Amino acid sequence: MLIYHDLSRQSETPTVAALGFFDGVHLGHRAVIAEALCQAKKLGAKCAVFTFEPPRNTDRAVSKSDVKLLQSVADRDCLLEELGVELVLCPPFESFYNFTPEEFVREILHNTLNCRGVVCGEDYRFGKKGAGKAALLRQLAEPLGITVTALAPITWENEPVSSSRIRRCLAEGNTELAGTLLGVPYSVCGRAVRQGDELALRWPEEMARPADGSYRGRDEGRPVLLTVRDGAVFWRGEESNGEPVRLEFLGRA
Repeated sequence: MLIYHDLSRQSETPTVAALGFFDGVHLGHRAVIAEALCQAKKLGAKCAVFTFEPPRNTDRAVSKSDVKLLQSVADRDCLLEELGVELVLCPPFESFYNFTPEEFVREILHNTLNCRGVVCGEDYRFGKKGAGKAALLRQLAEPLGITVTALAPITWENEPVSSSRIRRCLAEGNTELAGTLLGVPYSVCGRAVRQGDELALRWPEEMARPADGSYRGRDEGRPVLLTVRDGAVFWRGEESNGEPVRLEFLGRA
């Protein structure tokens, strides 16, 4: 899978692109990607994803500047590749956040991604301050030979699946439902530091964190009791100090 971070990199092969923030590849995102992949196969094109690096350490009041991720970038990219995505365009948010809707379609979808089609959720917003909606995307893209497919939300238990819903689940300590909506267990990666008879992992600043408390979990497949407190997660394990670990949260203990 190719990953571009620069808008000057152009795809020589036509693409059908899934559009979204993809802060976690949840069930709604998977539906958008699946449709893009289906259309790409019919056209003999590549399946692409357009997302972006959220702004960090900025004093500008810009969209997504304080959003906590639901999956690490590495986990997201692995999942995208497993789903069949062949190209990811992930530029810094600052490189295009001032684009008008017309510039977004022309410069990103037409010139960089060489799109023949795009797929998004029906609530997708684009262009400066989210000025563009799905209807405008269709109006601007179709004259350039880009078809637009806007999907209705995927629902779970009569409520739309969304990143904000998953973050709410985590804030409530419902990691079981968060994992269900993500399609994989909610997890965190980092380096273990031994503190007495426990191991500790300081929570990555960019990641959403479950509510403080105890959780059933897995440490590289081994069942463990995970305790979230003081901005870190603690557990008993065999890792050496400084060793990288992956912890999965399965539900409240």
